[in-house]
Amino acid sequence: MTVAPPSRRRISWDQVPCHVRGAVEGTLGAAVEEAITQHGGFSPGAAVRLRLTNGRKAFVKALGVNLHRESVELYRREAATMPRLPEGLPIPRLLDAYDDGEWVALVYDEVDGWHPAIPWRSAELDLVAGALADLGAGLQPTPWPEAPSFAELNDGILRTWKRMADTPPLGLNPWFGKQLACMAQRTDLFEVVQGTSPAPCRHPV
Repeated sequence: MTVAPPSRRRISWDQVPCHVRGAVEGTLGAAVEEAITQHGGFSPGAAVRLRLTNGRKAFVKALGVNLHRESVELYRREAATMPRLPEGLPIPRLLDAYDDGEWVALVYDEVDGWHPAIPWRSAELDLVAGALADLGAGLQPTPWPEAPSFAELNDGILRTWKRMADTPPLGLNPWFGKQLACMAQRTDLFEVVQGTSPAPCRHPV
Protein backbone atom coordinates (compact mmCIF):
# COMPACT_ATOMS: atom_id res chain seq x y z
CA MET A 1 0.00 0.00 0.00
CA THR A 2 1.34 3.45 -0.86
CA VAL A 3 0.77 6.48 1.32
CA ALA A 4 -0.17 9.84 -0.09
CA PRO A 5 2.32 12.59 0.77
CA PRO A 6 1.21 15.44 3.02
CA SER A 7 -1.11 17.54 0.89
CA ARG A 8 0.31 21.01 0.32
CA ARG A 9 -2.30 21.70 -2.33
CA ARG A 10 -5.72 20.11 -2.28
CA ILE A 11 -7.97 20.30 -5.27
CA SER A 12 -10.62 22.98 -5.01
CA TRP A 13 -14.36 22.39 -5.01
CA ASP A 14 -14.50 23.69 -8.59
CA GLN A 15 -12.08 20.92 -9.62
CA VAL A 16 -14.45 18.21 -8.40
CA PRO A 17 -16.41 16.87 -11.41
CA CYS A 18 -19.71 18.59 -12.06
CA HIS A 19 -21.79 15.43 -11.59
CA VAL A 20 -20.26 14.84 -8.14
CA ARG A 21 -20.91 18.43 -7.06
CA GLY A 22 -24.46 18.11 -8.36
CA ALA A 23 -25.05 14.96 -6.31
CA VAL A 24 -23.83 16.72 -3.17
CA GLU A 25 -26.09 19.69 -3.82
CA GLY A 26 -28.97 17.26 -4.33
CA THR A 27 -28.29 15.73 -0.92
CA LEU A 28 -28.16 19.14 0.75
CA GLY A 29 -31.16 20.52 -1.12
CA ALA A 30 -29.58 23.72 -2.42
CA ALA A 31 -26.81 25.13 -4.57
CA VAL A 32 -23.37 25.85 -3.14
CA GLU A 33 -22.82 29.56 -2.56
CA GLU A 34 -19.32 29.33 -1.08
CA ALA A 35 -16.74 26.55 -0.70
CA ILE A 36 -13.92 27.09 1.81
CA THR A 37 -11.01 24.69 1.33
CA GLN A 38 -9.54 23.12 4.46
CA HIS A 39 -5.82 22.67 3.88
CA GLY A 40 -3.58 20.05 5.45
CA GLY A 41 -3.88 16.29 5.79
CA PHE A 42 -2.52 13.56 3.55
CA SER A 43 -5.12 13.42 0.78
CA PRO A 44 -5.01 15.51 -2.39
CA GLY A 45 -8.80 15.42 -2.51
CA ALA A 46 -11.16 18.30 -1.85
CA ALA A 47 -11.95 19.05 1.80
CA VAL A 48 -14.37 21.95 1.97
CA ARG A 49 -16.78 23.74 4.24
CA LEU A 50 -19.82 24.48 2.11
CA ARG A 51 -22.21 27.39 2.47
CA LEU A 52 -25.46 26.83 0.58
CA THR A 53 -28.07 29.21 -0.77
CA ASN A 54 -30.66 27.92 1.73
CA GLY A 55 -28.39 28.85 4.66
CA ARG A 56 -27.32 25.28 5.32
CA LYS A 57 -23.70 24.34 6.09
CA ALA A 58 -21.84 21.09 5.52
CA PHE A 59 -18.37 19.59 5.30
CA VAL A 60 -17.51 17.50 2.23
CA LYS A 61 -14.54 15.32 1.29
CA ALA A 62 -14.26 14.28 -2.37
CA LEU A 63 -11.57 12.28 -4.13
CA GLY A 64 -11.13 10.41 -7.40
CA VAL A 65 -9.16 7.25 -8.12
CA ASN A 66 -7.12 9.21 -10.67
CA LEU A 67 -5.73 11.31 -7.81
CA HIS A 68 -4.99 8.58 -5.25
CA ARG A 69 -6.69 5.21 -5.49
CA GLU A 70 -5.63 3.98 -2.04
CA SER A 71 -7.13 7.03 -0.33
CA VAL A 72 -10.40 6.45 -2.18
CA GLU A 73 -10.52 3.00 -0.57
CA LEU A 74 -10.08 4.69 2.83
CA TYR A 75 -13.05 6.92 2.01
CA ARG A 76 -15.12 3.85 1.18
CA ARG A 77 -14.12 2.20 4.44
CA GLU A 78 -15.11 5.38 6.27
CA ALA A 79 -18.49 5.39 4.50
CA ALA A 80 -19.07 1.79 5.61
CA THR A 81 -18.05 2.48 9.20
CA MET A 82 -19.86 5.71 10.05
CA PRO A 83 -23.46 4.37 9.85
CA ARG A 84 -22.54 1.60 12.30
CA LEU A 85 -21.42 3.94 15.07
CA PRO A 86 -23.85 4.41 17.99
CA GLU A 87 -25.69 7.62 18.75
CA GLY A 88 -24.18 9.99 21.26
CA LEU A 89 -20.55 9.84 20.18
CA PRO A 90 -18.76 13.22 19.79
CA ILE A 91 -18.48 12.86 16.03
CA PRO A 92 -20.02 14.64 13.03
CA ARG A 93 -22.98 12.94 11.39
CA LEU A 94 -22.49 11.42 7.93
CA LEU A 95 -25.34 12.76 5.80
CA ASP A 96 -24.58 10.92 2.58
CA ALA A 97 -21.91 8.98 0.70
CA TYR A 98 -21.62 9.29 -3.07
CA ASP A 99 -19.68 6.63 -5.00
CA ASP A 100 -19.78 6.24 -8.78
CA GLY A 101 -16.80 3.88 -8.97
CA GLU A 102 -14.38 6.66 -9.91
CA TRP A 103 -15.20 9.39 -7.39
CA VAL A 104 -16.25 9.20 -3.74
CA ALA A 105 -17.72 12.11 -1.78
CA LEU A 106 -18.59 12.04 1.91
CA VAL A 107 -21.06 14.66 3.14
CA TYR A 108 -21.00 15.54 6.85
CA ASP A 109 -22.61 17.95 9.24
CA GLU A 110 -20.15 20.79 9.75
CA VAL A 111 -18.57 21.11 13.19
CA ASP A 112 -16.35 23.83 14.64
CA GLY A 113 -12.70 22.97 15.08
CA TRP A 114 -9.11 23.72 14.16
CA HIS A 115 -5.94 21.90 13.23
CA PRO A 116 -3.54 21.28 16.12
CA ALA A 117 -0.30 23.20 16.09
CA ILE A 118 2.83 21.44 14.84
CA PRO A 119 4.85 20.66 16.89
CA TRP A 120 2.10 19.59 19.27
CA ARG A 121 1.15 21.73 22.24
CA SER A 122 0.45 19.93 25.51
CA ALA A 123 -3.06 21.37 25.91
CA GLU A 124 -4.13 20.30 22.41
CA LEU A 125 -2.52 16.89 22.82
CA ASP A 126 -4.49 16.40 26.05
CA LEU A 127 -7.71 17.33 24.21
CA VAL A 128 -7.04 14.78 21.48
CA ALA A 129 -6.05 12.06 23.96
CA GLY A 130 -9.21 12.72 25.98
CA ALA A 131 -11.40 12.57 22.87
CA LEU A 132 -9.85 9.24 21.84
CA ALA A 133 -10.42 7.84 25.33
CA ASP A 134 -14.07 8.94 25.21
CA LEU A 135 -14.51 7.35 21.78
CA GLY A 136 -12.95 4.11 22.98
CA ALA A 137 -15.29 3.97 25.96
CA GLY A 138 -18.29 4.76 23.75
CA LEU A 139 -17.46 1.86 21.44
CA GLN A 140 -17.67 -0.82 24.12
CA PRO A 141 -19.02 -3.27 23.24
CA THR A 142 -18.15 -2.91 19.58
CA PRO A 143 -21.10 -1.87 17.40
CA TRP A 144 -19.56 -3.79 14.48
CA PRO A 145 -18.24 -7.19 15.64
CA GLU A 146 -17.47 -8.27 12.07
CA ALA A 147 -15.29 -5.26 11.32
CA PRO A 148 -11.74 -6.09 10.21
CA SER A 149 -9.17 -5.33 12.88
CA PHE A 150 -6.55 -2.62 12.64
CA ALA A 151 -3.90 -5.32 12.33
CA GLU A 152 -5.73 -6.95 9.41
CA LEU A 153 -6.13 -3.67 7.57
CA ASN A 154 -2.60 -2.46 8.24
CA ASP A 155 -0.53 -5.62 8.24
CA GLY A 156 2.07 -4.13 5.92
CA ILE A 157 2.57 -1.04 8.11
CA LEU A 158 2.85 -3.11 11.28
CA ARG A 159 5.41 -5.44 9.71
CA THR A 160 7.38 -2.38 8.57
CA TRP A 161 7.42 -0.97 12.12
CA LYS A 162 8.74 -4.26 13.45
CA ARG A 163 11.34 -4.59 10.69
CA MET A 164 12.62 -1.06 11.30
CA ALA A 165 12.67 -1.62 15.08
CA ASP A 166 14.71 -4.79 14.58
CA THR A 167 17.12 -3.04 12.21
CA PRO A 168 16.96 0.72 12.88
CA PRO A 169 18.36 3.05 10.20
CA LEU A 170 21.89 4.24 10.87
CA GLY A 171 22.02 7.53 12.74
CA LEU A 172 18.38 7.35 13.88
CA ASN A 173 17.61 9.89 16.59
CA PRO A 174 17.29 8.04 19.95
CA TRP A 175 13.90 9.61 20.62
CA PHE A 176 12.57 8.22 17.34
CA GLY A 177 14.10 4.87 18.22
CA LYS A 178 12.02 4.74 21.41
CA GLN A 179 8.86 5.66 19.52
CA LEU A 180 9.58 3.05 16.87
CA ALA A 181 10.06 0.35 19.50
CA CYS A 182 6.76 1.36 21.07
CA MET A 183 4.94 1.26 17.74
CA ALA A 184 6.39 -2.14 16.95
CA GLN A 185 4.70 -3.55 20.04
CA ARG A 186 1.26 -2.60 18.76
CA THR A 187 -0.21 -5.45 16.76
CA ASP A 188 -3.90 -4.64 17.13
CA LEU A 189 -5.41 -1.21 17.78
CA PHE A 190 -8.54 -2.79 19.24
CA GLU A 191 -6.50 -4.37 22.01
CA VAL A 192 -5.24 -0.91 22.93
CA VAL A 193 -8.81 0.48 22.99
CA GLN A 194 -10.02 -2.43 25.14
CA GLY A 195 -7.13 -1.99 27.56
CA THR A 196 -5.85 -5.56 27.15
CA SER A 197 -2.42 -4.60 25.89
CA PRO A 198 0.40 -2.88 27.83
CA ALA A 199 -0.07 0.76 28.71
CA PRO A 200 0.75 3.15 25.86
CA CYS A 201 4.37 4.20 25.69
CA ARG A 202 4.95 7.75 26.86
CA HIS A 203 8.15 9.60 26.15
CA PRO A 204 8.84 13.32 26.43
CA VAL A 205 8.11 15.28 23.27
